[in-house]
Amino acid sequence: MKILGVDPGKTGSCCLLDTDSNEAIYLNFKFDKNNIFDINPFYSLIMQNDPDMIVMEKVQGRGGMGATSVFTFGICTGQILNTIKFTRMPFKHITPQSWQKKMHSGQDSNMKPKEKSFAAFNNLCPSYPLGKKPKMDIIDAFLIAHNELGTYHKWVFDEFEL
Repeated sequence: MKILGVDPGKTGSCCLLDTDSNEAIYLNFKFDKNNIFDINPFYSLIMQNDPDMIVMEKVQGRGGMGATSVFTFGICTGQILNTIKFTRMPFKHITPQSWQKKMHSGQDSNMKPKEKSFAAFNNLCPSYPLGKKPKMDIIDAFLIAHNELGTYHKWVFDEFEL
C-alpha cells in the first residue's frame, strides 16, 4: 500500500509511505518569490508512485497571523490542493486534531504537540538519514500518512528527486 501524507503551506512537505518496500520518500515543497508552486516535483512524485490515497491536513489561518500571511498561506495551500485534484488520485482531508490524537497516543502528557510528534517520529524512524533532525513539516507529513495506514512499520527514508 502507498499513502501520501501532505502538510501544506509555503514551507510544507509531503511524505510517501510504501508498505511493500518500507520506504518513506519525502519532498519539500518549493515556491518562487511570487509564491508560485513548483508543481513538477510534486506531480512527478504522485504520478510515478501511484498512491492508494493522498491525505492532506485540513488547515486554516491561525490567530495572530497577519492578513498578508493568511493570504499567502491560502494561495500556497490552494496550489498544492489543485495539484492533488489534477492527479485524480483518491484524496481526503484530515484535521490536525484527528491525526495527532492517534499518533501522539502514549506520549508524555507534559510534552508540547511538536515534541510529541518528534517523539512519535523517532519511534517509527529511528534511523532517519545520518542522524539529522528532520523539519517539522516532514514529520507532520509522515505522521499524517502513517495515521492513514493504521499499521505499525519501521521506515527507511529517502528524498525524492527528479
